[in-house]
Amino acid sequence: MDTYINMCDCPEIQNEWDKNDTDSVVSYGKDRTIDDWRWIPSQEELQILSSLSWYLFDKTCVTWATVNPDYQNESKEIVGIRVVMYTLHKKQWNGSEWIPKT
Repeated sequence: MDTYINMCDCPEIQNEWDKNDTDSVVSYGKDRTIDDWRWIPSQEELQILSSLSWYLFDKTCVTWATVNPDYQNESKEIVGIRVVMYTLHKKQWNGSEWIPKT
């Protein structure tokens, strides 16, 4: 789960957060104010961000997990955020941050 939280802590994801919806957030920092919160999107929210139909998003996640052995033991959220970041922002996760796809 820590990996997924770290993957979500980027401007591309956080700028999509409706701060009126606090259902899926984690708190960073000591003050625990909304400025310290980070949005952790659900599978459904990732699908919406992807602009793909649920079927196509699910199929893409399964395909990526099947084709890439490194993704086979990852949660659907982790594969899903990879799909969102790659398809919309052309970025890939290097283990600690999102970098432009080379």
